[in-house]
Amino acid sequence: MIRRKRTTYRMLIDAEMQKHGEIWDDVEFCTMPERRLNKLRQLSMHSFDGVPFTLWTKNRVYFQVISDEFGIVHIESVPRNPCSEASSFYD
Repeated sequence: MIRRKRTTYRMLIDAEMQKHGEIWDDVEFCTMPERRLNKLRQLSMHSFDGVPFTLWTKNRVYFQVISDEFGIVHIESVPRNPCSEASSFYD
């Protein structure tokens, strides 16, 4: 039996923000309503009740990515402005 992990968008976004030294006070705008950020959700796309979103901070843009053959959902971000950071979604 496969056990599916439950999480919230807030927790997923927070983990990505920590990688880049950002906090929720840095958020300038998010297309997802506050109530949906805190709703428990499945991580697998086969049962994920996902909501498309984009979140902007002064330095980055955050969004969801569905990856690999298991359809695992995670959050990625890219610099908001042109810079030398190259984007790669391979771990």
